[in-house]
Amino acid sequence: MESLKITLRDENFIYEVIGDKSLKIIEYVGNEIENLDFIPNYEMKIKNKYYVEKLNSNHFNSTFYVTAIGKEVFMGHTKLKEVFIPPRIKSISYLAFKGCDNLKIVRGGDDLEEIGEFAFYGCKRLTNIELKDKLKRIRSHAFGECYSLKSIIIPASVESISSDSFLWCSNLKIFLDLNKDSRNWEKYWNRCSINHGVEEDNYISVYWKNEWNLDYNRNPRINKK
Repeated sequence: MESLKITLRDENFIYEVIGDKSLKIIEYVGNEIENLDFIPNYEMKIKNKYYVEKLNSNHFNSTFYVTAIGKEVFMGHTKLKEVFIPPRIKSISYLAFKGCDNLKIVRGGDDLEEIGEFAFYGCKRLTNIELKDKLKRIRSHAFGECYSLKSIIIPASVESISSDSFLWCSNLKIFLDLNKDSRNWEKYWNRCSINHGVEEDNYISVYWKNEWNLDYNRNPRINKK
């Protein structure tokens, strides 16, 4: 189904219809908040005759689901500390959470397939985000300037990671849920800084699955040699 410029609204969000029974959040219209745990994983029934005619008569009284967080939706929300990404959300778009300076924890994301360019860029206090095993793509600068991010596990499901996805993450260790290099990721995917005029850049330390395991709190730790 072709994307339609039809918008729906509730007390917190404005949505755009992007496909068969799918909605994308395009604007947050609620109050400033610290904990974002009310992104719907269900949605509204289409009863308005105008929408039914524009969509499809089969959609009358059908439930639409939120499957995407659009660009810049929460950008610059400096009071935001914790986010829960509910099931059915498949993509987080360009700049969606950029500059959320106090964001520390991102939970959920069970169905997340793509993290867009600059999605969490500049979330300087982000310490905890768990990437689930449906994730396929991490776009350029998605976690740039996440200075407080110390470890992240990239699941084996990931098919592509763009250059500079973790730029300036100088405290980060990356743990790959893979036992061998079987991915065609972009050359500079784990670069953490760019030294202009110097032949070599700095890169984030990367550990393969056979080099680490999880502790009791499901935090990765490097195997002792």
